[in-house]
Amino acid sequence: MSFYRSPIMVVAVFVMVVWCGSALGEENILNGKRYYVWDFSAGNDDLNDLAILFTDEFEEALINTRLGIPLERRNYAKLFMQKESEIEIASFEMITDSDLDQLKTLQANFVIFGSVQDDVEGGVIKISVSVQAFDSRVLAKESVLLTRGKRFDTESRQKSMDNLANKLAPGKAQVKSENPGVPLEIYSAGVSYKLTDVARAGNTITFTFIVTAIDKDLTITLYGYYANRHSRLFDDLGGEYYPDFIHFGKQHSKGGVTADLPMGVPLSAKLIFEKINTKAKVFTLLDFASNVKGYGSQEARFRNIRIP
Repeated sequence: MSFYRSPIMVVAVFVMVVWCGSALGEENILNGKRYYVWDFSAGNDDLNDLAILFTDEFEEALINTRLGIPLERRNYAKLFMQKESEIEIASFEMITDSDLDQLKTLQANFVIFGSVQDDVEGGVIKISVSVQAFDSRVLAKESVLLTRGKRFDTESRQKSMDNLANKLAPGKAQVKSENPGVPLEIYSAGVSYKLTDVARAGNTITFTFIVTAIDKDLTITLYGYYANRHSRLFDDLGGEYYPDFIHFGKQHSKGGVTADLPMGVPLSAKLIFEKINTKAKVFTLLDFASNVKGYGSQEARFRNIRIP
């Protein structure tokens, strides 16, 4: 659907959050909730690429608030029927029954749909968000403006999405742990990956996780460094590292280890990295690779973990 209002071209991309459960607290809409960011739509084909950029940057901004559990889109995109015919989705009622069933299976508390208004005459782009419950009640509305000339500037777009995410998640810096990255939980393909400890001995770093199958019994493979499947670690000095060992329950290997997890039963896992640069202060990204039978390859991403 295209909007033309000469000389203003308007491309609508509304962001809607679908809610399951009890009433949301006023202080923080994301706290402790699982959410899925639906691909932002663009009514004009020329802006499809821009809508994709806003989607990725908004999702990253929400993840960085550390207040919710992201169901990362790249892990679930194949589960949803995101066709061109759905490009006009702008309200809860427009979600297909099959996609709604998938979201309930994933135990999503929120689904975030997106959209952008391009005011050519005014020289700004307005990105708006609205929070909507399953019963179609609008629970919150927020928006930010971005100078139109900066729409292709990555830093400017990211800052605008950070501001928008902060409006939905005030108080994002309220992390009780001494380490801003611990504990931190990522939910992906019916599995909870909870980072519970980061320990250093010289130039060796050990990450400890609790892995739990949430919805049903699952067979899970965790990867250290195995052929073309591996976990990775990055630090603030530009270093990149691959694991030297992976532990999962009583099993350990340099490559990959597999376990059958009964639903709701936690199992300990460890990733061990050797020869870390001792001058680094922060791990900017830990990409924990896995494979969940029936879901395929997954990555749980933990960001900005302070090095002890």
